[in-house]
Amino acid sequence: MQELEGNENLICDMPELFPQKLLPAAYQFIGPLVYQYAQDPGDWQHYVDWNKPLICVCMGSTGNWEQLSFLNDPYYSRYTIVAAGDKGKVLSADHIITRDFVNLNTLLEKASLMICHGGNGTIYTGILNRVFMLCLASHFEQDYNIEALERNGYGKSAAAFTEADWKEQLRFHCEKYKLKQPA
Repeated sequence: MQELEGNENLICDMPELFPQKLLPAAYQFIGPLVYQYAQDPGDWQHYVDWNKPLICVCMGSTGNWEQLSFLNDPYYSRYTIVAAGDKGKVLSADHIITRDFVNLNTLLEKASLMICHGGNGTIYTGILNRVFMLCLASHFEQDYNIEALERNGYGKSAAAFTEADWKEQLRFHCEKYKLKQPA
């Protein structure tokens, strides 16, 4: 194990999410490393209906977009949904703005809710922007992340949600956080 350790070992996590026991003195939590984009290269903001709650959907490179195809239903037109990274265009209704890439920080500054896969970079960006997350994991490490979100009140697993659960959770969180919309 000595070859894996240095004189100083920096842990890029939040100790409240991923607590450690009895760390050697050479270990130190420094918090997550989240890339800060200089600007938003996209035009998604021009298409947002600011009279509706904004929902960010970001499933990373591992997420299953098919699980979210129900968002195409006209019922969900009460929200503006920005789908970031849906290269297959599974989400394609009039109320959905699909982009291969968005500046997640810029989007989450304005979003009422994020639906995501539970990946590290995504959840830390959500936490830093104070956006509640509904998560659909695609592998065990994301399940571990989602358990940590649930313990700390940052999000919850949506794996067992029924259609009624989705409607209730979106309504609840978009109502609760609707003040995140620009003035």
